[in-house]
Amino acid sequence: MKPKREMIRCMFSEIAPRYDLLNRLLTLGSDRAWQRQACALIKAPPGAVVLDVGGGTGDTAWAWLQEHPDTGRLVVADFAEPMLRIARRKLADQKMVSLVCCDALELPGCAGCFDVVMAGFAVRNFSDLDAGLQEMARLTRPGGQVLILEMCGNRAVWLAELFRRYGVPLVGWVLTGHRHAYNYLAESTQQFATPEQLKIALERAGFRNITWRHLTWRIATAVWGTKP
Repeated sequence: MKPKREMIRCMFSEIAPRYDLLNRLLTLGSDRAWQRQACALIKAPPGAVVLDVGGGTGDTAWAWLQEHPDTGRLVVADFAEPMLRIARRKLADQKMVSLVCCDALELPGCAGCFDVVMAGFAVRNFSDLDAGLQEMARLTRPGGQVLILEMCGNRAVWLAELFRRYGVPLVGWVLTGHRHAYNYLAESTQQFATPEQLKIALERAGFRNITWRHLTWRIATAVWGTKP
């Protein structure tokens, strides 16, 4: 049996060609709005150096740049090369963006080299949540900020919860043929930490002043804080 991280890497590599399309359909286009709303919560300094962990096809990076066009440098890191190939095309005209293929538990870079470290719909896929958050903390400078956008383990309104549990696997299977992948994605949102539990995990990693905001019927949640 493959380790979790290898299973997830292979899964995202396989669904990469239709990943964006499925996200638009399954969220009725709300995913991009959630990303922009989350990025707008952060007050970054001009010329900020930013890391997007588990950046996938580049949607969170795109949203960040819409809200923070004066960003100095943005690094998009993901361990599925097919996802990064899509991000590379999507962000081709953004000269401040660089892409790195790496595991979230072994991020490159010296300690404290980023003003903001963020992750959009990524941390629930970490094979070890505490280790991944500790890596994010290691790379965040003192006074820097962390931002996580995730589908946490809180219950959405009943209709959204039913669709998340049963509709997501069905639609994903019909449009991509990868039933296991979308079963996993639905189950991972149900089993992932609540905002309260994620706050505690972020504090264990060394972040402080953690707060969160629910978005659209509690389907998505933005969680952010600072590193002392």
